[in-house]
Amino acid sequence: LTTDQTAALTSDQLGALTTTQIRGLETADFATLTSTQLSGLIATQMPGLTTAQLNALTTTALVSLSTDQLVGLTSTLVAGFSTTQVESLTATQISGFTATQIRGFETTDLAVLSTTQIAGLSTTQIVALTTSQIRGLGTTAVEGLSTDQLAALTSTQIVSFNTTQFTTLTSTQVAGLTTTQARALTSVQIAAFTTDQIGGLETTDIAAMTDTQVRAFSSAQIGAMSSDQVNALFV
Repeated sequence: LTTDQTAALTSDQLGALTTTQIRGLETADFATLTSTQLSGLIATQMPGLTTAQLNALTTTALVSLSTDQLVGLTSTLVAGFSTTQVESLTATQISGFTATQIRGFETTDLAVLSTTQIAGLSTTQIVALTTSQIRGLGTTAVEGLSTDQLAALTSTQIVSFNTTQFTTLTSTQVAGLTTTQARALTSVQIAAFTTDQIGGLETTDIAAMTDTQVRAFSSAQIGAMSSDQVNALFV
């Protein structure tokens, strides 16, 4: 098809194409498809797209795709999103991705997620993140994690946070850590706690820590603790 012919396709005609025919569309022509035309695509056609075709979509065209359409993308195609495209995804679109698709996101893509976008992730999606992806989260995204999302993280995921990410957590987020997560914290992570974060530590979390973890607290950190928190150190 020529560019003019592609531009003349209706949404119904586009939706009737086979995956082979979809893949046959020139990248330059695919890039000219409007939001109205793209609305005709169905989930079963999406795996037929090439990474080049997907990359050619403008952010306006990309955000017009429904969750029903996006769920048809393979994890390889998801990995092919540009960071600009990832930045344009809505929280609703992100919430529709499967766990397999979530694992397809590049770490560089996760680094650009906003607080609004991170809020779109369900606890199931959060748990699906690999440790490399967790380390790839930007500080803005980390700040946007809800207490429910944080509580859903496995111990392996929690310990994968680097100190920059870890010190970004608010005292409210720290207070939301489970005792299992608190017991998994590394000495490096504990030593990185700011005095504000120390105030968020629950006494039950402190009491659950091992002797090695307790020894990681600095004198300044202990000085910032309440009497109840200090008492919990000796439980």
